[in-house]
Amino acid sequence: MVPHRDVYSQLATTSADLGYYQLLMLMTEQGRDYDEGGGYVDHDGYRFRYEPFTHAGDVVVYDGRSIHGVADIDPMSELELQRFTGRVAALVSLFRYLAPDTNAYGAMSTDGASRFT
Repeated sequence: MVPHRDVYSQLATTSADLGYYQLLMLMTEQGRDYDEGGGYVDHDGYRFRYEPFTHAGDVVVYDGRSIHGVADIDPMSELELQRFTGRVAALVSLFRYLAPDTNAYGAMSTDGASRFT
């Protein structure tokens, strides 16, 4: 997953004047379930790869405004869908309810682009 910010999730909390934090629970472990890749946060030109310091069951919390992503998991290994291997994480994100019969999505996209770019 390329470096990014959680722009649309932030809109759910900034309009209410709340901070936005992303929670994820790691369900696998680097070195046991996969060898390469994993989550990272970019800051001041440095990429901090946090998964070498975590264990399955750990909860990671970061400011959703940070630039973050996931480096390819074992990119040279063959994908095996018959076995439970690789990296698994559970995420919970906040979103606004958008009425289907309005242009709410277009308005939110414009709002996000003007605030967070």
